[in-house]
Amino acid sequence: MRPIKLFLAAALAVALPTSALAQFAQGQTLSANALNAALARPTIVGGTIDGAPIGSSVASTGRFTSLTATGLVTLIGGPLNVGAGTVGAPSLYFGDSATGLYRPALNQLGITINGAQVGLWTAAGLSNVPTFTATTSVVTPLVASASGPLQFSSATGTISTNSDNTTLLGDPTHRWISFTGTAIDSGTTGSLALRTNGGATQAKIVNVGDGTNFANIEGSATTFAPVYFANGADTNIGLLFSTKGSGSLDFATAGTFVGDANTNRTMQFQVLHNASSVNVLNVSGGATANAVTIDARGTDANVNLDVRTKGTGAIGFRTDVLTTNVPQFQVLHTASSTRNVTVTGSNGGNPTIGVTAGNLAITPNINLGQAASRIIPGATSISHRNNADTADNFLITDAGNATLLGSLTTSQTGGIVGTTTNNNANAGSVGEVQSCTVATGASVALTTNTTANICSINTLPAGDWDCAGAVDYTFGATTSYTNLVGGISTTSATLGGQDTKFDYETAPNVPTATADATWPLPVAP
Repeated sequence: MRPIKLFLAAALAVALPTSALAQFAQGQTLSANALNAALARPTIVGGTIDGAPIGSSVASTGRFTSLTATGLVTLIGGPLNVGAGTVGAPSLYFGDSATGLYRPALNQLGITINGAQVGLWTAAGLSNVPTFTATTSVVTPLVASASGPLQFSSATGTISTNSDNTTLLGDPTHRWISFTGTAIDSGTTGSLALRTNGGATQAKIVNVGDGTNFANIEGSATTFAPVYFANGADTNIGLLFSTKGSGSLDFATAGTFVGDANTNRTMQFQVLHNASSVNVLNVSGGATANAVTIDARGTDANVNLDVRTKGTGAIGFRTDVLTTNVPQFQVLHTASSTRNVTVTGSNGGNPTIGVTAGNLAITPNINLGQAASRIIPGATSISHRNNADTADNFLITDAGNATLLGSLTTSQTGGIVGTTTNNNANAGSVGEVQSCTVATGASVALTTNTTANICSINTLPAGDWDCAGAVDYTFGATTSYTNLVGGISTTSATLGGQDTKFDYETAPNVPTATADATWPLPVAP
């Protein structure tokens, strides 16, 4: 075995053989046994150990199996290279072999505590960090500060609290890009505010009750709308929208977004303030085959539903809204209206259309039945007309006169009721009577074989008239007659044909003087 040489840059204090201490001079040669005995427990002060490898007979592969030191250990020169380690057995640890540093993969540094990863450093930074909790009860905070139990330097972003937990998390120049967690709690009965621009409150969550029921805000996928809804432990939970003071509650569409700001909105629905409101409007959807409902409700026993327009606008009712969207009924404006139309249903009788005052005027006409007929109001009359006709079937004037196109059929026993007192029908009406009379003292003298007009009526209007009468003859004391003829005719001084006159013939006869003989005349059409 060749001798081993130790080259020392300075004198080394080594223990004597009895205590494993020795003193070596520069250039001194020792045997291996002497060196081993001297280095059993050496204390090396300064200098270097060079030459043959320590712990191995192959150059450049030797290593210490175990190196133990007390106090401060300083490594000078090349890097400290250790194994990768694992999460359960880190390569660098400090008394606890399950807590330390290890390398999970290339370019990564893991932090493990009690065999569990609590941090991972990569080129992107620190990740996989569990929740940091800091309250006034924390004895040893993560980062201690005189201003509170938890504070990160504002040079990279602030996370800080003070004794009453009111200091902001972050600051205007070091804002959080994102925050991940399952809950944010104010920690007190105070509200929780969401602010922008260094302190402008934009939303606030107020502490009320025990939080059994609450509001949910939910985003949506493509083609679906975000959702705001009530949630909680109760089976049925309402959702209340309220304004401050007399402010209105507005719903708009078609907002234009500039960044995150919604502008140029189009108002679609508005709920206005009523200071003493006790009655409300209720809107309800409908199940299959049932109608959607709009109704009035409230504390009053009877609550009206008032629909109004602005200015002279009309109220319209339409059907088939998704396709043709056609109007079916309209209520038009009347300035200073004091009389209104009423519609009343019925329980077994006929529903009615009425007015609060005056009469009901309908224009231009009323159709009765789908394709049968219509009633047409006029300026001075009202008429009934079939849809296929251009002439009136029945006309009543404001004077009470009626015109009927076609026949009039009455009941067999009822008939047409005429006048019930000693008067005559009006001119032009059925039952009208016109007459003329020649008194006995003003008789018309007759000449044998000469026809004369006894009485004439020249005022008969057009129509179908039934004419009747009687002729009285007053004879002289010596008058003898053999033929008496009388009748009704439309031609002056002319007798009509058979059945329009009477014709009495006899042997020469001299009646009693001044005695009247009456002969009835046939009814002439």
